[in-house]
Amino acid sequence: MAFQALRLTDLSADQKAIVAKVNSSDKNVIRQLRELGLQRGVSVIVLANNPGAPLLVAV
Repeated sequence: MAFQALRLTDLSADQKAIVAKVNSSDKNVIRQLRELGLQRGVSVIVLANNPGAPLLVAV
């Protein structure tokens, strides 16, 4: 089964995904995301993705 790489912001609410990569040029952002549990191989579900509002995910 082939998987398509998408950004979390491309997903709709209630969609599940597995994080393949955390991409940022800011090492502090990467560190903060890892501290929150958002890292490669982790399953997430998008709880809310509304234009102009923060993306809300459950790890």
